Amino acid sequence: MTHNLPTAILLDFDDTLIATSHSRRGLFFDHLRLFGASEASIERLAERWGLPFPEMVRAALAADTRENFVLSYIELMRRHPPAPCPGAGELLRTARRADVPVAVVSSSSRQLIEVDLVTLGLDSLVNRIYGVEDVPFVKPDPRVLDPARRYLGEEFGIRAFTEALFVGDSLIDHAAVGGACRFAAVLSGSCTAEEFLAAGVASEYIFHSLEDVVSLLSAT
Repeated sequence: MTHNLPTAILLDFDDTLIATSHSRRGLFFDHLRLFGASEASIERLAERWGLPFPEMVRAALAADTRENFVLSYIELMRRHPPAPCPGAGELLRTARRADVPVAVVSSSSRQLIEVDLVTLGLDSLVNRIYGVEDVPFVKPDPRVLDPARRYLGEEFGIRAFTEALFVGDSLIDHAAVGGACRFAAVLSGSCTAEEFLAAGVASEYIFHSLEDVVSLLSAT
């Protein structure tokens, strides 16, 4: 099927661009334990993986330990580089060659996202990052996309936001888009193709990985 070139790419971060569940989950929980988090709180967080980062820290640690935890965790992240999702670098480089701007929109911390992108050498390929510090809403609230929409209009003159493409791995990502732009589902998270189909995602916009999403940047 032929697709129009997206006017912009918006990306979820955790388990879309970076394989967070695989390379960060255990590291994060082990570090919480070092700072006194109970096993009960860690079990609850494991069941709700994907919550905004500050919310997870607040749920697990006492107020007087949180700031030191974050600083220590950032240093730990630098020593243990994450695994990018397959095709992450290829997608970002292809977007850059096609002059398609890229923004990350995530419920994670912008500071943590920046650390991972710098560590992987991908930071120069992302035009803007919107983390939980930057947007007073979180997915699935559609207002989470408003700052990125304004930025793309002001910096790149993009008025047809409907022709932008959001790439995500969850039904929460899909709900946040809500028809504001195109949505491509990647199966790098916990959602299945059947779940995306049931939510109304067209089969031609469900991809095994970011390697396959690259085809949307080469089709005209």
